Amino acid sequence: MSENQLIKDEHLLKQFCKGNTLAFENLYSRYFAKLLYFISSTIGNKEIAKDILQEVFIKVVENKCKFNFDKKFSVWVYSIASNMCKNYFAHNKVVQKAEAEILYKTNIAEDKNNFQTERKKLVRNAINKLDTKHKQVFILRNSYSFSFKEIADILDISEGTVKSRMFNSVKKIKESIHLKE
Repeated sequence: MSENQLIKDEHLLKQFCKGNTLAFENLYSRYFAKLLYFISSTIGNKEIAKDILQEVFIKVVENKCKFNFDKKFSVWVYSIASNMCKNYFAHNKVVQKAEAEILYKTNIAEDKNNFQTERKKLVRNAINKLDTKHKQVFILRNSYSFSFKEIADILDISEGTVKSRMFNSVKKIKESIHLKE
């Protein structure tokens, strides 16, 4: 692990507030790919997601010194990203048809008879069928390992709502791929 990876996000943001642009570059490189994946999974369009991601980082720059340093930077930046996605849907009145790549990116074999390949496709399709609210909770929990509390903070909903959406997401996915408990 490099020295830069050992530095906490919140410390880097404090340094950026003091004018250290290298600290921002470090935060940007840490979060760019993860946030792009989250946004594109949420809205279903990678090109638009890139534009939204730039707006997220603009918000970070504009509000860097307003950040509550008692909180986690990751929760704050994902909250901004989530809100930007909500704004995108509200302003464009888009029906969510995101093609989320929830499972870890893998090199899936071309062999159509491969059971695991087919299973992954079934799971991906089931996740794609989730509505935006359930999909966001599922992505944040399973792809990014956020706690229920952190997801509640990111999405500005109660922890109970997060747990309910997660339970219902898993139930819908299982039903979609015909898994019985």
